Amino acid sequence: VSMPSYDPNLLVDGISSKDYSGLLNDPNTPLVNRATQGVYPPASTVKPYVAVYALSAGVITRNTGLFDPGWWQFPGSEKRYRDWKKWGHGHMNITRSLEESADTFFYQIAYDMGIDRLSEWMSKFGYGKYTGIDLAEERSGNMPTREWKQKRFKKPWYQGDTIPVGIGQ
Repeated sequence: VSMPSYDPNLLVDGISSKDYSGLLNDPNTPLVNRATQGVYPPASTVKPYVAVYALSAGVITRNTGLFDPGWWQFPGSEKRYRDWKKWGHGHMNITRSLEESADTFFYQIAYDMGIDRLSEWMSKFGYGKYTGIDLAEERSGNMPTREWKQKRFKKPWYQGDTIPVGIGQ
């Protein structure tokens, strides 16, 4: 359920300057339409797109397998990326990973593809762009790239940054 954090009756007969200023300056931005102006990660909606690209680019085949113990470990480090299913999905291929939305399979694909290929592919499907829907207040999303991170955070892109992009985070 979504409901305003302010009294909408304030707007019925005209709102005072003081009340309107309070809404405009509220750190929770109650006047922002989060459906069209909120910027949220696309989450698992990216997985079919990532799968199609990985298959068409030869990064994987339909028989590529991976054992999922509930996490994926970044090669050469202790860093682990958790799957949503704590105990893992067991032996996976692309079909089963899509059926079960297994994060670990897509972590591996993202690692193998890299952010440059991944972001170029996802941009072709509109990720990070305006939808073109007829709403003036619509905001574009973010498609993480090396340039985006440098501009936003003043930091370089690391290979580990790519891993969560494979699951839309």
